[in-house]
Amino acid sequence: MAPLALGARRAVVAALLLHLSLCRSLARRPPSPPSAPPRTPAAARQQQQPQQPASGGALNASLVLLSNNPLGAKCLDGSPPGYYFRPGFGAGKRFWHIFLPAGGWCATLADCALRATHPLGSTRYWARLNGSAPSSTSAPPAPSPPSTSPSRPLPLFPAPSSPTSSFDDSDDSQSASPLRAVPGFSGMLSGSEAVNPGLFNWNLAMPIYCDGGGYAGTAGRVQLPGKGNNSIYLDGYNVTRAILADLLAVRGMASARRVLVAGASAGGQAVTAWCERVAGMVPGAATKCLMDSGIFLDARDRAGVLYFRQVARQMTALHRAHGNDKCMQVESPSTKWRCFFPQYTLPHITAPLFLLSPLLDHRALMLGNQVRNDSGYAKRCLSNILRSTANLTHTMRYSTRRNAMAGKVKMCTPEETKAVLVAGNTLLASVTAIVQDQATWVAYIPASAAHCYTYFPSYSEISIKQYSLKNAVADWALDVRTKLRLNGPS
Repeated sequence: MAPLALGARRAVVAALLLHLSLCRSLARRPPSPPSAPPRTPAAARQQQQPQQPASGGALNASLVLLSNNPLGAKCLDGSPPGYYFRPGFGAGKRFWHIFLPAGGWCATLADCALRATHPLGSTRYWARLNGSAPSSTSAPPAPSPPSTSPSRPLPLFPAPSSPTSSFDDSDDSQSASPLRAVPGFSGMLSGSEAVNPGLFNWNLAMPIYCDGGGYAGTAGRVQLPGKGNNSIYLDGYNVTRAILADLLAVRGMASARRVLVAGASAGGQAVTAWCERVAGMVPGAATKCLMDSGIFLDARDRAGVLYFRQVARQMTALHRAHGNDKCMQVESPSTKWRCFFPQYTLPHITAPLFLLSPLLDHRALMLGNQVRNDSGYAKRCLSNILRSTANLTHTMRYSTRRNAMAGKVKMCTPEETKAVLVAGNTLLASVTAIVQDQATWVAYIPASAAHCYTYFPSYSEISIKQYSLKNAVADWALDVRTKLRLNGPS
C-alpha cells in the first residue's frame, strides 16, 4: 500500500475514532470479575464541564478521565482510562446505555507500541480535543505523543499480507471530523428521538477504547524490546472495570432500572464478555446486550487455512485476554482462544441479546482472509456476490449448478467466492441455531457487505421487510414488541 498523504491519514484516523474492532505483572493470573468494582475516589476523576444542548435536540457529552483509579488501570501509553458521558433525562433518567466502540486489535508488541502513539491507544489526544489534560502524576511519558496525522497507517486489524497496513475506511465514514465522536453522536448514540427512538433520552456512557486487546487484556505493564525503559500497558480488563466502577459509584448506574450493553466491531465482540458481568453488577436492572458487526468467525480462508484462529491465538496470548467468564472456565489453557469467537461464546450468554450482523461483513471477511485485504475491492466483490444471489434464503444454500457464481461474480476469484459463501453459511447456521433456542434474542441480518451500523446515519435508514433497524432496537430494548424473532437477509 502506498503511503497515505497527510490529509488522507487524518481522514482515516478521524473516521476510525468511533469506528471505530492488568495491573502490574506478566505472571499474574486473570482476575475473577467482581460483583461490584471498587469505588473511584472523587479526587481521582477529571471531568469536562457539561456542555449546553446542541442544535437538533442532541445533548453534548462530557469527558471523564479516571486518574489514579484504584485498579491502577492504564491505556496502552500509560494515560488514564476515560469515557464520554451524557446524562439521561425524562423517562430515560434511570435507563443506561453503555456503548463499547470499535477499533480493531493489536496482536504484536510492535503493533501495540505503534497504537500507543494514536488516539486508539491513549486518552491524551481526547483530552487535548476537549481542552482537558490528564494529571501529571497519573500517566508516565508515552513512547511518543499521539498525533492526528501519524507517520504511518495504524494497523487496526492484523493483515495477512502486511502487518503494518491499515484498512481504507473512508467509504464507511459519514464524516471526516474527529468531532463526530465528541459530541456529535450519530445512530443509536444520538440524542435525537427521530434518529434514535427509545434510547435518545437514556444515560449514555462511551468508554474510550485505548487498550488494543478487545477490552480484555490482563498482562499489565510490558517492557518493550531494546534499550531504555519504554513500556506499554495491556490492561483492557481493568480499564473497563475502572470505568464501570465510576458509573456505578458516581454516576448512579447502581440504581438503574434498564441497562443496555452495546458495542460495534471489536466492541461488539467484547459484548460477549461484558454483557453478563454488567448484569451481575446491577442485579436490580433489566440488562440487555447488543452486538453490531462483532461476529468474527473461526472459519477457513481462501487458502483453506484457519487464519483468524492464528490471529486470535496470538492476540489473546499477548494480552492474556480474559474473555467470557463461563467460556474461560470450561476451556482448557490451550483452547481459551475460543473465548474470543462469538460462535463459541454466545451459548454461554443468558441475557437478552440483539445480534446485528451484515450477512457478508467486508471487514470480518478481510480479517478472516476470505477476501483480499483491500476495503474497496472487498466491498465491490461482496456486493457482486450479493447481487448474484438474489434468491438468498435463511440457509444461504450455494449451488454451483444453479448460480455458477464462481465464474460469474465480477472481481471475486473462485477461491474468494467459495470461502465467502462458506463463511456466510457458517454465520447464518450459528446465529439461527442459537437464536431459535433463545426466546429473548433477535437476529437482524441485512443482506449487505457493510461493517457497523450503530453509530452511522445509516442506522436510521436501513430496514428489513419494512421493519427499520432503529425501531427494531427501540421495540426490543423497551419490551414493546419484537416483530420478527429472526430477521434474515432482506
